[in-house]
Amino acid sequence: MRSVSSSPTAVPPGASILTGDHLIVGVQPEPLKRFTSGHLYTLSGSSGSGCTTVMNNLLDSNNGLRVVGIEKQFTRQFRTGESASQQVHQEDMFRDIGRGNFLYFMNAHGNWYYTPLQNIAKALDKGSNALLELPSRVALELKRLLPNLVTTFLIVPPKTAAGRYDEEVLAGRLRDRMEDVGKIQERVVTGRDALVEADRFDYVIENPQAKAGEKLADAATREIEAVIRARETSSKVSFQGRMNAFNPFILLSPAQVA
Repeated sequence: MRSVSSSPTAVPPGASILTGDHLIVGVQPEPLKRFTSGHLYTLSGSSGSGCTTVMNNLLDSNNGLRVVGIEKQFTRQFRTGESASQQVHQEDMFRDIGRGNFLYFMNAHGNWYYTPLQNIAKALDKGSNALLELPSRVALELKRLLPNLVTTFLIVPPKTAAGRYDEEVLAGRLRDRMEDVGKIQERVVTGRDALVEADRFDYVIENPQAKAGEKLADAATREIEAVIRARETSSKVSFQGRMNAFNPFILLSPAQVA
């Protein structure tokens, strides 16, 4: 049987450690400062926002963009849209973290997540752009430390007629993949809290429900493609996905989530 500790015991001194309620995040940006070509595009959003779907769309699309997808690793069971290779043993993850092979690591909802640093370095070494799905706090910390290397996107649910972001959309998407009402509510609340810092992201993209004949997250994917293409061609784009002011969620009670 594997012997597993509760948290990484050896973290390089260059790592930035963020702490919060039931959350430990380590970010290590220093090794990326040596790159003079390539760029990091980060996708963030709460559970049910559609980040994984948007990322898969961007990588599967024949859009001509020079982006390489960097998979996150985790200790939980892999889900639809993810691959079995992303699921790793906690002991192996902690060993990598102790050796400094991580861009970030974190614990959320009782599971550990990280992205190996060497996978990003390989992409940037070739002059490619790296596309990563990152927790909001990690993406914002990277943007703060590496402002010229990182462009951040926050994926959010659509707005209601009242102009607020609709939690019912998130709850509905979560019900499709889990049955525990308590866990659904916990993730909805986490998503609500994450939007407090939405105005710190470079771009905020709404991910509405797919229309008839459209694939999931098609509209959000097209908007992000336009931003990346504009940046690569150094042209300006009129982009409506940029958020100018924070609009609070319509709050749901636990009974509405059930």
